[in-house]
Amino acid sequence: HYMFAESELHSKPANEEMEQLIKDLIFVGGDSIQYDPRLQFDLAYLYELLGKTDSAVSVYKDLIELEGNPPEKIMAYYRLANIYKNSSPDDAIVYLTPLITRYQKGFYDEEHNREEYPMFPKFNDNNPFDDALLMAGDILRTSGGEANLVKASEYYMNVLLLCPDLNQENLRLARERLADVYDQLGKGEIANKLRQGGL
Repeated sequence: HYMFAESELHSKPANEEMEQLIKDLIFVGGDSIQYDPRLQFDLAYLYELLGKTDSAVSVYKDLIELEGNPPEKIMAYYRLANIYKNSSPDDAIVYLTPLITRYQKGFYDEEHNREEYPMFPKFNDNNPFDDALLMAGDILRTSGGEANLVKASEYYMNVLLLCPDLNQENLRLARERLADVYDQLGKGEIANKLRQGGL
C-alpha cells in the first residue's frame, strides 16, 4: 500500500530494500492498482535519491503521459525540470512550462476537494506553481544574455504578483533575485527599492 511505502520513504534513508518494496507493491496490483501512479512516483523519487537518474527520468516521463491532471503527473513535470536544470536548462524550461501555463491551481480531486499529499512535503501550500516560476527564473538568470534576464524578471515578478498567499520563502527569494536581475540590467534604482521593500 502506498501509505506504507511513503512512510518508509520519508522515515528511513533510501536503500535497495525500499526500492524492492515499492516494486513489489506495484507488482501485486489487485485492489491497490488505483494507487499505481502514486507508487510509480514514489519509485521514481527513490531512484533519484539512490542516484539512478536515468531510471527516475524514465518513470517520470511515463507519468506525464497519464490522462487528466493527477498530482503525480503534475509533480513529475517538476521533478524532471529539477533533474535537468543544471545539465540541460532548455529541457528544464520545457518541463516547467506546463506548470506555469496550465497547472496553476494545485492538487485537487475530481470533486474539487483539496488533496493532501505527504509525498510532496515541500508543497505544504498545495501548489508547485510558484516553485516552477522561481526555478524558471533561476535558470534564465544564470544562463546569460539580456533577453534571458528580462524573461527571468517576468517570472520573478509573477511570483510576487500572482502567488502572495503561497510560500513566503519563495516570495523572499523572488524579490531578492529580481533585484539582482535589475542590477545586471543596469537598473540599480529599481533594485534598491525592491531590497528596501519600496516596490
